Amino acid sequence: MKTATWFRTLAGAFAFFTIGHTLGFLKPPAAGSPAAPVYDAMRHIAFPAMGVMRTYLDFYRGFGLLVSVAFVVLALLAWQVASLSRDHPREAMPFALTLFVGCAGTAILSFVYFFAAPMATSVVVMACALGAWGSLARDARRAAIRRAA
Repeated sequence: MKTATWFRTLAGAFAFFTIGHTLGFLKPPAAGSPAAPVYDAMRHIAFPAMGVMRTYLDFYRGFGLLVSVAFVVLALLAWQVASLSRDHPREAMPFALTLFVGCAGTAILSFVYFFAAPMATSVVVMACALGAWGSLARDARRAAIRRAA
């Protein structure tokens, strides 16, 4: 697979992750489920936080949305690195490595703290990032050889 295709696939996988994550965490638990009393407590217990009244649900939603925004940024970054990788593979290498490290961290955290859907999605995202990085490293080596010749 071409390097740019790896990065575009990574961007698409992050977009999927973003949608799944956002829809999943914003959906309240079903009434009568074991999580319902916890959700209700998070919604009703307010406290002052640096001069503003907040609930634990505010923090839960806020941090969840921050993760969604971060996933969107990673998707956009992967898309932009796809374009950069075509003409400047060596310059794109640090970005590709950063994306891979971020994806590996996401996968580790998903396995430690979450469940099957984010685990599987994070493995797909990490595999795409690894494929992109490996393909980009090959392209960078080829470009260096062409410049040296």
